[in-house]
Amino acid sequence: MTSIDGRSNADRLATSLNGSDYRERRELMIERVRKVTIGDASLTLLLNDGTTLERTIERIRHGNDAKLIVREPCVSEHGKVDPQLIVLLRDAHLAQALALARPKLSLDQLAKLFGRSTERYKRLLRLSYLSPKLVEAIVNGEQPARITNRFLQNLDGIPLSWTAQEELLLG
Repeated sequence: MTSIDGRSNADRLATSLNGSDYRERRELMIERVRKVTIGDASLTLLLNDGTTLERTIERIRHGNDAKLIVREPCVSEHGKVDPQLIVLLRDAHLAQALALARPKLSLDQLAKLFGRSTERYKRLLRLSYLSPKLVEAIVNGEQPARITNRFLQNLDGIPLSWTAQEELLLG
């Protein structure tokens, strides 16, 4: 099995995909790709030869249309940055900005305006108050392995104290 950045076959496949017409690209994808997984901020291709390719993505929405922008892997000097965590932090701060900009709206109204369920919006608001040290660790890819997108979204009872948060999550 080739590494996540497996270059040999993957580069040849990418070159073939970029230089052919639609029908050839489609046939090549059907022939070579076993599984495609699109996460919150990542695209993973599992090729038939066992090679795994992973890239960060950005979703751009225009009404009902959606477009994926595929980027290079997002890796810091210190370790692997989890793009899903970065998206989660961004969404949390956008949720906070909306709440601060519209203080007279209820949580239900804010959630609807933000396009999330009320429960999801409340969780995002709680995450917008994470310790700066914890946010910095996530941005640098230095967070403990257990701190994942799912872990943070399902974490109940996040302490208000930044020191207590750091002891709980980084300690």
